[in-house]
Amino acid sequence: MSSSENIEELLHNKIEELEAENKELKRSQAFLERELQKFSTLVVQSPVSISITDKYGNIEYVNPQFTKLTGYQLEEVVGKNHRILKTNHTPKETYKELWETILSGKTWQGEFLNKREDGTTFWESATISPIISNNGEIAHFLAVKINITEQKKVQQALKESEKRFKTAIESNLDAIYLLKYLQNDNNEIIDFIIEELNGNAVLEIGMSSQKEAIGKSILEIFPMENNQGFFEQYKIVCETGMPLEGEFQAAITNQTVGWYYHQVVPMDDGIAIFNRNISGRKQIEQELVTAKEEAERANLVKSEFIANISHEIRTPMNVILGFSEILKDKLSHKPEYTDYFEGILNSGKNLLNLINDILDLSKIEAGRLQIRESATNIKSLLTEIKQVFFMNANQKSIEFPIEIPHDFPECVLIDEARLRQILFNLIGNAIKFTDRGYVKVSIEHWQLEPESGRINFDVCVKDSGIGIEDKEIALIFEPFRQRESQNIKKYGGTGLGLSISKRLAEALNGSIEVKSTLGNGSEFTVHFKNISVQQTETKEDISLSYNEIEFENATILIVDDIQSNRNIFKAYLHKYNLEILEASNGIEALEMFEQHQLDLIIMDIYMPQMNGDEAAKKLKENPKYKSIPIIAQTVSSKIEIMPQCFDTIMQKPVSKKDLINILMKHLPYSLKSQNKAEHNSLLNNLNQFKTNISKEILWESVERLKTLLPAHKQVETFISMPEIRGFASEVGDIARKYKIAPLTDYSQQLKTASKNYDIRKIVNLLKEFPVIIEVLSE
Repeated sequence: MSSSENIEELLHNKIEELEAENKELKRSQAFLERELQKFSTLVVQSPVSISITDKYGNIEYVNPQFTKLTGYQLEEVVGKNHRILKTNHTPKETYKELWETILSGKTWQGEFLNKREDGTTFWESATISPIISNNGEIAHFLAVKINITEQKKVQQALKESEKRFKTAIESNLDAIYLLKYLQNDNNEIIDFIIEELNGNAVLEIGMSSQKEAIGKSILEIFPMENNQGFFEQYKIVCETGMPLEGEFQAAITNQTVGWYYHQVVPMDDGIAIFNRNISGRKQIEQELVTAKEEAERANLVKSEFIANISHEIRTPMNVILGFSEILKDKLSHKPEYTDYFEGILNSGKNLLNLINDILDLSKIEAGRLQIRESATNIKSLLTEIKQVFFMNANQKSIEFPIEIPHDFPECVLIDEARLRQILFNLIGNAIKFTDRGYVKVSIEHWQLEPESGRINFDVCVKDSGIGIEDKEIALIFEPFRQRESQNIKKYGGTGLGLSISKRLAEALNGSIEVKSTLGNGSEFTVHFKNISVQQTETKEDISLSYNEIEFENATILIVDDIQSNRNIFKAYLHKYNLEILEASNGIEALEMFEQHQLDLIIMDIYMPQMNGDEAAKKLKENPKYKSIPIIAQTVSSKIEIMPQCFDTIMQKPVSKKDLINILMKHLPYSLKSQNKAEHNSLLNNLNQFKTNISKEILWESVERLKTLLPAHKQVETFISMPEIRGFASEVGDIARKYKIAPLTDYSQQLKTASKNYDIRKIVNLLKEFPVIIEVLSE
């Protein structure tokens, strides 16, 4: 081969070699370009702040996150030093350490509090590394920084929280222990070690410092024989995760015996114990118990005193009121004396009402008030109360309507006497404090629960009187308190009525609500809840006057150690067809039984030699006398439940009306001939009228009278004088149209009775109206 061919071959090989190297170079360049692109994308899109400086710390490049965090654009910071971000917070020593580290070729890590372009500050965690050139010298520095502002806030909050917690623990009055449990190989708890405790706990266990106590075994401080079983209880708390609390009495370490409130709370690997010394509280509680017992004893003494005073007052009051009533009847033909005795009777009744109020308040405060429920017709009760207050309302020209829903139950189970007392107080006050306008009584918002057969209802007493200021509403329910602006001379009163009414309402499962505006009237609402509905009414309606009664022949024994009391009963009953015998004690009463055939006994309870209850018991044990009614009489307020040996009990002073009403329950009686004659005369006149009139006219008159039955029911239920006069006028119109003379006379009698406010007469005449229709219909 020639030399030229060798050269050509060598040249060809060299070219191929260069082309291969060129291809490899291009592949490397493409790889580097791809890697550079990746690095550039990583730097640009990195969520951390990246900056590159020269070896003097002057900025050559920052990524977008740096701009986003600091507010500086790339062109604003190139050529500048990182000192533009510097605050005075970072110590100079930190910067010195930083430069010494990175200039030595090592990486530095730390934190800075820097500031943004707008002056606000932020925390950064920085990692700064040197970039070494091929010749082994530092060419650049790379700073990678993470915004840790939020973490710093959390850390600061945790520090502050921990500080507050420690402050709270140390300032807490309790002795606080944090204990970690120790377990054996079988995972059984064998001990508790103190990990933390506050100053009070240090003092409680008698050590000098927290440092001395930490790490100590609880069994070392409280040996098993002295820890009252707490160690076992602590184990149960850890095993069940249920907290424990209670009180115990002990001497902790060298302290004197005291009372402690003990609370144990489970934790992840132990328990927290809170001990509070409650010896002072226990002493106060004991003092309160002692004071309560002394107050109850004092209250009992007060109640006994009031009861005794009541007895001493009622005894002479029985004589005063009894003889005053008798003398009033005897001197009824002399009006001037009648007025005098009426004044005595009214004053005596007011005094008795005051005594009863004080006694009721005493019973309530002593917790001795007993509720006796019975079937009560509230419609009848309100009608009765209206009759009592009607004259007072009429004298003031006050409208006095009573509104009861037509479908309200006939009877409910409630203590009628206490309900009457509440309504008397509320209605009486409403009329007293109302000079014009109205006093309205209504039953509202009643609702029957079908499943239980019980109802909720409100009794509302609303007036247009003087009203009450808001600040005085609570005051009026306090005993012996009245409105500050109330005219005592004009309105009087003791300040007991509303206080007792409120407490009685609560005893009847109710409450009293007041709405009032000064000068614009008041509204008192009694809310009753869960009251049983009754199908029948047990109350016997006695509407007859005691002067209309005629008793059949009977012998009554009056047993009382006070002669004047026996004289009162004899005077009350002297006009009746009754034989009155007397005895001054229980022994004499038993002797009288052997000598006479008796029909009824009125027996005083408290007498010398033999009390009335002893004598009554002996009589009831004897089959011969067992059926004879025995009426107990007493001036005492202590008897809440009637002894079984008595059929009825009545409290002195006893009025003639009360006595006659009681006797009517036990002795046979009839109406006087005058009433019978009037009744028979009306029937005879009606029957005579029927014989002189055609059947067509008679039928028409009866149908017209029947249209008045709803109005009759209304006036019979609610005695309202204007409505009664209106009813009488309508009856008179029918009587004149059909020329029924007996009916004309009936109408005139009803009008006259309403003008004279003769309630008894009105009641009897209204009872005749259905009889008139029945007679005319026959």
